[in-house]
Amino acid sequence: MENEVNWTNNFNDKQADATIQFLINNGSHEAAAQTVITVDEFVQTDPVDGSVNWKVGDEFTVAGNAQVYTITVIGFAGAGGDLTIERKGGVAGGLAAQANNNVVCSKEDSYKGNQGSAENHLRLRNQGLI
Repeated sequence: MENEVNWTNNFNDKQADATIQFLINNGSHEAAAQTVITVDEFVQTDPVDGSVNWKVGDEFTVAGNAQVYTITVIGFAGAGGDLTIERKGGVAGGLAAQANNNVVCSKEDSYKGNQGSAENHLRLRNQGLI
């Protein structure tokens, strides 16, 4: 029998949702090839435990679009404003397809909720930080 690792001693364990998300917000849509997108409900710092939800270099996907994007500039403080993005790996072109208003964008990484705590602990241990 395989048991899933579920540690509860790291900073992200209080996160209520399994995924970290934001919305596209530009009235109607963001056109394909856009490299600056307007977003809403963008929570940079978790209000429960103060952990960082979003930072430059984080990757995300847009619902209905398999492309992975990287945040290169967060041009605001607060819940909404402009993000500068690129396709994963520095590929030119911005958004691969149109993204409609209020479409969900989800953080793309393995550090979502409790299972990431074990991964983060091992990463820090391997770096000699703990």
